[in-house]
Formats: sequence, C-alpha cells, structure tokens
Amino acid sequence: MNAPFWKSPILWGIIGFIIGILIGMAIGWRWADSVMSAAGTTGSNTQATSTSGSSTGTSGMTEGTGTQSTSTPGTQASSSTAEGGAAHISVNDQPAGMAATVSSVTLPAAGWVAVHELGEDGVLGNVLGAAWLPAGTHADAIVTLLRATKPDQQYAIVLYTDNGNKQFDLHADTPIAGSNGQPVTATFTATTPVAPAGQ
Repeated sequence: MNAPFWKSPILWGIIGFIIGILIGMAIGWRWADSVMSAAGTTGSNTQATSTSGSSTGTSGMTEGTGTQSTSTPGTQASSSTAEGGAAHISVNDQPAGMAATVSSVTLPAAGWVAVHELGEDGVLGNVLGAAWLPAGTHADAIVTLLRATKPDQQYAIVLYTDNGNKQFDLHADTPIAGSNGQPVTATFTATTPVAPAGQ
C-alpha cells in the first residue's frame, strides 16, 4: 500500500526548497534595502526604475535666482543655480555622456533629482534619468542616464518629491515648487568630451 502523497519525501523536499528560496529572497531584500539606505546617507543614490514620459509648461529659466546657463558651444563652462525655499540645485556645464553630475543639491525631504531633455523653446522633454536622494545637502550627486546626453544640447535638472516608494514615477512624484510656484529647475549644456591624452 502506498503512503499518502503528503508523506512523500519528494513533496517535503520541494516544500523545503520553496521555503528556502522565500527565506533567501527575504534576507536578500532586507540586505539590499540596508545597503541602499546606508549608501543614501553617504551621497550615493538609488536609480530610478521608470523614466519615460514627458512634461510640459516649464521654461529653461532657473527658479528663484533667475540665473541661467550662459555659455555657448566652444566657450568656458558655466553654471546654473536654482533655489526654492529649502530646495536648491547647482549644476555646471559638463561633457556629454551616460551620467550627469549635479554640483550641489539640497532637498527638504527625500526626493528625486531628474535630468530632462530641454526643447529649443525651453519646454521640458523626456526624463533621461533620475536619482533618489535623502533629505539634506549633497555634493556631486551623479544621475545615471538611460540615454547619453549630446554635445551642444541643453538639459534641465528638476527636483521631484518621492511618494514614499523610492520608485521614480513622473505622474506620481511631483516637481518641487519654489516660492514663485514654479518647479525648482537648473540647466546645463553638454559639452564635447575631451579625448584622453595619447588617443
């Protein structure tokens, strides 16, 4: 007479294997969360997982100070600064590539630093990448991009709130507004990368 299926060693082996995978995933998730939390406090950032879409209605002028990037292709690099209440962005022109460096960012609460394409008319275009940062001031924040910036093109850095899930969502995470009600935005121009010596 055969034993009932629930007494089968194969069944218990499969159940044990599944439980082991679930425990391993839970431990891995907790470990990754603690590593990301620790990295966030030292200036590193969590990258966005959703960066498609576009936004309209915001000009390339920086909010608050009214300064704007003034360089033209082939000239010295310039910087752009924006302030809005407790939020602040400072960015310099930089070589085109798969990442953008934001010189200084101050966030009143945890949120996102996003890099947008910028149309000729100053309207924000697609988001190329976003980085999550905890509240506070951060120097040289790096935003990894899904598509490289192009030389002689202007881009906008925009600060966004985080709806609490640390997943960038252009429709759920809203731009941080300055004292004039406009998003805190700073612009930079991507320059032609300089080839290393000897190449």
